[in-house]
Amino acid sequence: MTCLTVAVLAVAPSLAVASLSPAGFAVSMSRVCVIGTARANAVGQVSSVMDLVRLGPQLIGIDQWELNEIVKLGAPPAAIANYVSQFIAEQRRIDSLGIEAVSAARRGDAFTAERLSQRSSTLTRTQDLDARMIGAAKCVSSTGAR
Repeated sequence: MTCLTVAVLAVAPSLAVASLSPAGFAVSMSRVCVIGTARANAVGQVSSVMDLVRLGPQLIGIDQWELNEIVKLGAPPAAIANYVSQFIAEQRRIDSLGIEAVSAARRGDAFTAERLSQRSSTLTRTQDLDARMIGAAKCVSSTGAR
């Protein structure tokens, strides 16, 4: 049992769905990503430092909602548990970098905001590999997931 499994069971034992197959878990996770992507698309795309100041907090909030919903799915099947754990850890790092980037943008530090955004993009590519290994196709950034 992974640390994530133990943590999920300790926090929300009634949400743990041991009967989900890896494919079932992946479908549920993809559903969360589809909803989150639609919400993020409704907020808009960040293409400048001012956009980051204006839209960043809303987009980070949507990311955090997605993360909470994925955790609520419960303990992932053993075959994909490590990938799910990595996906969640990477999302937490991405959110943290996003918060730092918004803070830098608010201070007018475009250089730091850009550097943090680039680090976030690198983590997103790593997270995409985990989403593919899980089978959660709608959680891969190339399919529009944010």
